[in-house]
Amino acid sequence: MPGQRVRQTMAAAAALIILTGCDSPPVEPPPTGTTTTNPTSTTLRYGAPPVALPLDAARFREDACLSLAPDQRDALNLEVNPDSQVKSMCPFTVRGGSAKIEGYIDFAASGLARLYRANASGSYRGWEPFEIDGYPAVRLLPKERGCHVVVGLSDQTTADIFLEDEGTRSAEEQCVSAAGIATEVLATVRAAG
Repeated sequence: MPGQRVRQTMAAAAALIILTGCDSPPVEPPPTGTTTTNPTSTTLRYGAPPVALPLDAARFREDACLSLAPDQRDALNLEVNPDSQVKSMCPFTVRGGSAKIEGYIDFAASGLARLYRANASGSYRGWEPFEIDGYPAVRLLPKERGCHVVVGLSDQTTADIFLEDEGTRSAEEQCVSAAGIATEVLATVRAAG
């Protein structure tokens, strides 16, 4: 009888193994010495880099002009156009140039992945990823004219600084100026904590 009990137990175990083996494929462990990582930890959709230290920009989406203090605006020669302001967008002009230079600061509730996707479909005539003080950013040239410098404040929020010079400055020169403004905007958002 003990032998029969052992055979019954082994038959039941074999049946259980066969039945569960039919339902799901075997899972193989990773090779020794490797680790698995979550692919979103190093890149987001469309290759956009993640924001390691996300910032809360809700305050600035309500009033984008708060992103530059009066002394920062003076140092950048910017004059805010309050009559044209619309919540998340702060339009400005640059003082002192012979040509008209305009732009805006816009806080968008969408991350850099949206721009990486648009770039992959050929939406821009120029594209250059870079960083501002450790935050992922892109310089992008729209099909028309001007330059956008967009900084990822979180994986779902960006600050877009657009600059358009109707004079003779090149797109690269416009991007350098827009990046300078973006650096100041980022400093303000970081200080607001």
